[in-house]
Amino acid sequence: MTETKITFTKNQITTDSNNYIELSVQNFKFPTEKGEKEIEKISFEGFDGGIIKKKDELEKILRTGGNLELSFDDSKVNIKVIKPQGGNFMASMAAGPAPENQPPRIRVYEENKVLNIEWNPDVIKITKQETANTDSQGGGSGEEASTEDTGNTGNNQSSGNNSQNEDLNDKGNSGTKPEGNNSEDTSNSNQGNDSDNQTPPPNNQPTQEEIKDNREKLNQAAQGNDNKKLSDSIEKNEELKDKGVKQSDEDKAAEEAARKKLAEDKKKYQEIITKTIKNKLESNGVKKDELSPEAKTNLEKLEGEEIIEPTQVDVAEKVIVEDTYKKAAEKKLTDLENKINQVLKSKNEKEMKKLKQELSQLISNSNYQSKKSEAEALMKKLENALKQSNNSSESKDNNGGIPLKVVIPIALVGVAFLVGAIIYTRKRKLKNS
Repeated sequence: MTETKITFTKNQITTDSNNYIELSVQNFKFPTEKGEKEIEKISFEGFDGGIIKKKDELEKILRTGGNLELSFDDSKVNIKVIKPQGGNFMASMAAGPAPENQPPRIRVYEENKVLNIEWNPDVIKITKQETANTDSQGGGSGEEASTEDTGNTGNNQSSGNNSQNEDLNDKGNSGTKPEGNNSEDTSNSNQGNDSDNQTPPPNNQPTQEEIKDNREKLNQAAQGNDNKKLSDSIEKNEELKDKGVKQSDEDKAAEEAARKKLAEDKKKYQEIITKTIKNKLESNGVKKDELSPEAKTNLEKLEGEEIIEPTQVDVAEKVIVEDTYKKAAEKKLTDLENKINQVLKSKNEKEMKKLKQELSQLISNSNYQSKKSEAEALMKKLENALKQSNNSSESKDNNGGIPLKVVIPIALVGVAFLVGAIIYTRKRKLKNS
């Protein structure tokens, strides 16, 4: 038995539903047979295609601060590296049941730096650690998948298994994992046909397929009397909205219908909306005490069940959510501005490009429009610095890698030395003659 142990540091939980948890982490390297792969996010889904087993225990550990340790026996998991093949086609997938008698899968989405784990607490462990060590503690990275279920993709399955998609939706799989057009490294696989040959879209943005699936689930839930399906569909809808994508009129109508139906149970409606508000605070990195007095008071009234009437719940929710996004935009912009000021001093072009991408995400996020103009001004500053850096690089290339400001002084010194040598030689000749 070879045990792998990886220590990582959680930043924040970005998605949390019955069968899908995603968190951002400080960059670390995950060992595979194809080399170490950089990881920036970890996601968990149910091993059996349903809800995550012992989810409360997992959440409790993930919500603690400090460092966490991921450990597993290499022989009891299938590690898969999923490589991008290019193209902009993106799809969403709701994970179905794992193949019978097969171990849980750990998938590395190489391009997006995502580690996806089929959570089986009997095989894979997460524990609290006091010190961080981003290197692998174990002696191996595990085998890449030997077999793979070809029938467990969900909403946009290439084989078109629509009946299976409906079954998955009925089981409450509202937490979908977006994936795209990728090629999985199957050099150690016994099965060539793999439904995991896709990768999540960049920037954690929902795909059109995922948005459409979400809308359909809202409509389906609104037509029934199942409060759990209504609750799950509303929670998932709020998660998508939290990613900053603007809603279409169809999306808004579907949301309104589902909310209206759930509001028939006032207590349940109040409970679910309060939960989604708290999730938004956490995913946006805003603490309760950072809210405005009005927003904080409304949240406390919701928590204390002083506000129960659906219309009043909606008003309180609007105040809290708007302030949450405003505070989040301020914090994210300040953080980016500090990073950009530092990188402008170091003139690190690679870091400049990375920060430009992060800034672009903030500008395009519909939830952070309160700071759009300031972000655009900062973008111009960064673009000018990148332009100057490119011009400087061109100057170096034109002079054999040496900047002109170095070449010209050296040339002048050389000319002065040559002239001096000529004058000195002539004077000696005149003196000798």
